[in-house]
Amino acid sequence: MWYLFTHEINNAANYVIETLDNTYKNIMEISPSDQNFDNTMRVLSSTYAVLVSIVNKITFMKFVHPDEDVRNVAGDAEIKLGNYFSDIETRYDIYEFICSVCKKMYNDIDADDKRYMDILIKTFIKSGANINDKQKTQQFKTMREKMCRLCNEFQNNMNSYSEIELNKIELDGVPEFLFLDVKKIKGKYFVPLTFEFISQIISHANNEKTRKKVNEAYKSKSANNINILFELTNIRRRYAKLLGYTSYADYILENYMVKTSSAVLSFLGEIQNDLKEFYLKELDIVKSIKKDEIYVWDIEYYAVKNIKDNLNIPHVEEYFFMDHVLNVILKDLSLLFNIQIKADDPPYEMWHRDVKEYIVLSNDKLVGKFALDLFARAGKFGSCACFSIIDRIDDINGVTVPAYCVLVGNFLNPRGERPSLLQFDDVQTLYHEFGHILHNILGGAKHSILSGNHVELDFIEMPSQLLENLCWEFSNIKSLSKHWQTGTSLCDDDIKKIIATRKYNCIKLYTQIGLSMIDQLLHSEHTFDNVKEMMKEVLEIETRYGIIGNKISEISIFEHLISEYAATYYGYLWSNVYAYDLYSVLRGSKSQWDKYNELIISRGGTKDAGEMLYDFLNRNPNNEAFKRHLKNFF
Repeated sequence: MWYLFTHEINNAANYVIETLDNTYKNIMEISPSDQNFDNTMRVLSSTYAVLVSIVNKITFMKFVHPDEDVRNVAGDAEIKLGNYFSDIETRYDIYEFICSVCKKMYNDIDADDKRYMDILIKTFIKSGANINDKQKTQQFKTMREKMCRLCNEFQNNMNSYSEIELNKIELDGVPEFLFLDVKKIKGKYFVPLTFEFISQIISHANNEKTRKKVNEAYKSKSANNINILFELTNIRRRYAKLLGYTSYADYILENYMVKTSSAVLSFLGEIQNDLKEFYLKELDIVKSIKKDEIYVWDIEYYAVKNIKDNLNIPHVEEYFFMDHVLNVILKDLSLLFNIQIKADDPPYEMWHRDVKEYIVLSNDKLVGKFALDLFARAGKFGSCACFSIIDRIDDINGVTVPAYCVLVGNFLNPRGERPSLLQFDDVQTLYHEFGHILHNILGGAKHSILSGNHVELDFIEMPSQLLENLCWEFSNIKSLSKHWQTGTSLCDDDIKKIIATRKYNCIKLYTQIGLSMIDQLLHSEHTFDNVKEMMKEVLEIETRYGIIGNKISEISIFEHLISEYAATYYGYLWSNVYAYDLYSVLRGSKSQWDKYNELIISRGGTKDAGEMLYDFLNRNPNNEAFKRHLKNFF
């Protein structure tokens, strides 16, 4: 199942290349008179489904394997495979073959097969394969390889291991159990500069100098990422223009719900208008506490402080321990989506002893599996995310290839009798990631590129953000809360206090608009002569949206800029607005949840997201529920 050793990774990468080469060779040798959809495109689709799962397993090891050598080999294999697929997608002979098959069979195939063909052909066009020019093809190839290399350099800078020295006074306010396993010498803590620790210190350290020091240290190790971004975005801009697009943003957004960069800016302006009043109210609250300028290292701290002060529940995390929270979430989702979720004992070795596996049944049929790798460790992916490993395939013969995905987290490790304790926003994160898991598992299709969350990228976060609403329901908080020692739940008044803290999110949403604006700027048609000129405009946007005080810009750690989310960071806000709209219909209605599962989740990417939303709502989605949500709290 997993490639846990370097030789296995290298062999698997070579197998992918050899198999796909042979597949294309074999189907392209079939005479035109003998060609049909099954012996050409369906063979190609099936082959890709298998090979992409192998690629996913290889690249996944780069993020989670305990052995640094294995992680490095997986990273090298990812670059090798990325370059290989880049070459394939620029080949005119393959593009011409697929187009000829499509032209011949298009009227005789069903809607899913047509959608598969449309997406496949568009992929080749967006790689420049339709331009039968060897010189330009080589240019596209060189640019894509360089973009891939720069993205890896950016990520490696983020993942590089370093520590910061802090004493107990500097760490006042930070939960003590966070540092139980941290190296300590003569009263000094040597804290790893990883997301797990940085986020906790920024959120809880009472000493502003500590928050500033940690913020700057975390960004300093990635300072060169600003130079990388300058080079990367310039290449992306040239690449898009060679393909006939005005900007890289328009190149990326063409097939998403929003369609154009100008529509993104219009959307962000509208949300800014909806949010501004409430942002200023929350900012006034924070300024009345701090009585000074609010810097970037203050945003999360004062959001948490406001919550703590209003909650007044000592050690609230002791009411949310991992095992119990997981059990409640899995039971809740099983009922809402008419599925069974059971712990599994896999017959294969996992990459770490802490990993647990589960199976998902629908009508007693295995439709997917997922693994949980929840706790922090050295060298591991530094945030929380769902990794899709195997796409669910429901083939024409009624046979299901179950999906497989992994939830990777960096939650606090259990220690002794103390279980892993969660802040309430950790609970919210778990609901979010399970939204991705269920979308992957319940959305079956004939073709892997239409299954699960293979949807428009500005829609992909909607099912996850929708599920976040569940953790704010009174009855759910009652079920989720259970003191790890006494077994008691939070009292009703304390639960109401938790729900009331939901309003302390407007500053973060406003900064999200700012980061989305930066994302659009860097991927616009606008060119910069040098890094200094680029940073001048970036810092102007950061200042306008309250992201101030940075010695090193926020973009040095803005991972989305080098991922598939490049030019698409607005999608979090876009999906969130629609999630509020849908949840306002779903809330408290099992029949509506069934309809949601049928018309959106189970369809995967077999229809356009806008169509699915209209089918469910019987209207176009809007931001009215989002505006009501804001007004309910202020």
